[in-house]
Amino acid sequence: MPNSLPIDPNVEDIFAESVNAAAGAEPEPVAQPYEPVVYPRSHRKLWIIAIVLVGLLLLGGLVVGGYLYWQTLPKPQSPVPTNINTNTNINTNIPVTVPINTNTNINTNTNINVTSVDTDHDGLSDEEELVLNTNPKKKDTDEDGLSDREEVRVYDTDPRNPDTDGDGYTDGDEVTHFYDPNNPDSTKRLFDLPK
Repeated sequence: MPNSLPIDPNVEDIFAESVNAAAGAEPEPVAQPYEPVVYPRSHRKLWIIAIVLVGLLLLGGLVVGGYLYWQTLPKPQSPVPTNINTNTNINTNIPVTVPINTNTNINTNTNINVTSVDTDHDGLSDEEELVLNTNPKKKDTDEDGLSDREEVRVYDTDPRNPDTDGDGYTDGDEVTHFYDPNNPDSTKRLFDLPK
């Protein structure tokens, strides 16, 4: 078949190189099959040791993290022991409200021996709270941060007055910061030894 179109010399022949290459050029190299890189045995040992060390570090981190989390969980509280002598009779003719001077401390060295319930679970029986004129349904009658039991049996403060010494700080705040809740002097600490 004769070529009916004239060849324009300004048109680039895109097949010229392939024709020249087929005519005498070197053939293209044949691709070699893939061969995996084989590391020497010493490299394998290093990789195994590195993997084991990373695994141990991760395991150690999990153990330490689990222990620290376990430490933050709330611990169960043990019941407060009460030393109540059940062999003594109670005088039942005690008035319900006993007038107590709020400017003086309550004498808490007397043992009230009862066999009854403690509705508010503050360590004082309901009968003891009636004698002391505190609320048997409220653990901290004066809401100063100390339970009625702590005020009566530990710190010798007034369970009906939130600021026993009248210095402007509640008894609970003073005990928390180791100040004496029975002394308005700010230099007196809770557990100062006598000089």
